[in-house]
Amino acid sequence: MQLPSREELVEEAKQVVEKALLRLHGRPEEELAREAMRDAPEAYAELLQGYMEDIRRLYRESLGEEPAGEELARLLERVRGLYRAGLDCLVHPAVLDGYLAELSRERSRRHILVKCLGWENRYLLLEGSSSEDIVYALLAAEDPAEIYREMRRKASGKQG
Repeated sequence: MQLPSREELVEEAKQVVEKALLRLHGRPEEELAREAMRDAPEAYAELLQGYMEDIRRLYRESLGEEPAGEELARLLERVRGLYRAGLDCLVHPAVLDGYLAELSRERSRRHILVKCLGWENRYLLLEGSSSEDIVYALLAAEDPAEIYREMRRKASGKQG
């Protein structure tokens, strides 16, 4: 798998953002969202390229060698999916990066639930801590409290 260029990442993000903005067409928040997401494609590319450099640096420091291209591509694809989901929810990559940084500082598992702009009942759930991987999911719910109750139920091991 070949690693994407900066231009490919910017183009990918532009397509996701434009598609997401179509859901707001004619709504009052359309112009505000368009302005807020104006530099999102460049921020997306910059964050992902920085992520690739961080991975390379960590491999060099800990193993004394560069990661294999396939390994780097696999790790990048995982993060790319998360940031694409954020773009689809019209969450700027810098804001999403802040949420991820917040989770990575937590000692115990935490959840962040973000309403997806342009969707009636769609939410981006981020979950993790400093000692575990951060995972994400796009969820549909009429009531966000329903999502929270379900997470609590699963965490406590109850079925219901």
